[in-house]
Amino acid sequence: VTMAPAAERERSRSPPADAKPEPKTLGTTWLSEKDAGSVPLPKPGESVTAPFTYQGDEVPRGLLASGKVGTKRDASGADGEFWSSGAEGVGIQSERCYFGCDFVRRDCAVTNGRGKGFNLDDNGFQLVDHNIEHIDYVNNEKTVSDYYPMCCELVKRMTGAETVYAFDHNVRSKAKAEAKKKVDGGNAIQGPAFVVHNDYSSTSAPRRLRDLATPPKLN
Repeated sequence: VTMAPAAERERSRSPPADAKPEPKTLGTTWLSEKDAGSVPLPKPGESVTAPFTYQGDEVPRGLLASGKVGTKRDASGADGEFWSSGAEGVGIQSERCYFGCDFVRRDCAVTNGRGKGFNLDDNGFQLVDHNIEHIDYVNNEKTVSDYYPMCCELVKRMTGAETVYAFDHNVRSKAKAEAKKKVDGGNAIQGPAFVVHNDYSSTSAPRRLRDLATPPKLN
């Protein structure tokens, strides 16, 4: 999916009649799937309006980690043990888990990006077909031995890179996360991510590479 420019989003915005006013300050409230505004995937060329959860304007941001905003992961690799259930099924974050956050929901236009010719050189991302046989992602050994090489070959083919290493993945499933299922090996299955985020900063990316060169830790 692609995000329309801010001005275009304002012109094309057409939230449902019962939509809540935006922006909505959520503080440390984590949205349930229903409250997050699950919407059908649009057909090619169509757009939908859907709520996205961002950090508020007062939250420090930048390419380098500030140490003022973050999350504390548990031993299984997830934030699950820090959650409690709030009113109407909305999860409430414990302060032990997230710190320095101010969640704000904003309605945005979302357009189906398939068939629009996006490419890595001009757009920084590319949508490609990758037809593979079914993989049991709960089977960690099979995922690493079978799926990792497929992903590496795909990245090589699309970028021209000579060497590609896959080093980590998350398994996300709403139903399995609620049932507290784990992948073979003990890592927790995580639920859908309902906050717009980037996994790495200019600080954490090189640090992660250095961590991979050290013996495995608890998490």
